[in-house]
Amino acid sequence: MSNDAFVSSTREIRAPLPHVRSLAIRLETVMSWIWAPAQVADPAASRDLPNGTRQLIVRDGDKLRTRVAEQEERRVVIEAVYQPRNTDVPGRELRYELNLEVGAGTTMATLSLHFAEPPSENPGEIRRWTRNLRQCLDRLDELAAGEVNEAQGAEGDA
Repeated sequence: MSNDAFVSSTREIRAPLPHVRSLAIRLETVMSWIWAPAQVADPAASRDLPNGTRQLIVRDGDKLRTRVAEQEERRVVIEAVYQPRNTDVPGRELRYELNLEVGAGTTMATLSLHFAEPPSENPGEIRRWTRNLRQCLDRLDELAAGEVNEAQGAEGDA
């Protein structure tokens, strides 16, 4: 895989770095922010593979494979594979790199996307994948905000 990112996007996440990092390394949450909600909403099957990969088979038979390949305190690398059931449709191998920086009660998250075989670099394709990254970060922000709100609610109940 190329070391150069095809696209990247940055967003301030409304949660402390430890909360964001925990969401970035747990496979059950990674699946929900890397893949679009419609893709993972109602899987036909799910299983964990021996190499630490989670595989979902979605309703149309396509396979989504995801694994946390590397993790450090402020960096998480996620490998994702889209394998369509229809062999005429090309699959994709994606490598997401999430870099985290501490803010004042927040986390600055930069998500970069690398491809095994980069798509064309036409402006429309670049905009589409940049939008995809922004949506991933939006979903990560929503998950983090929900986790922080739950923790604050539990403290208030105590």
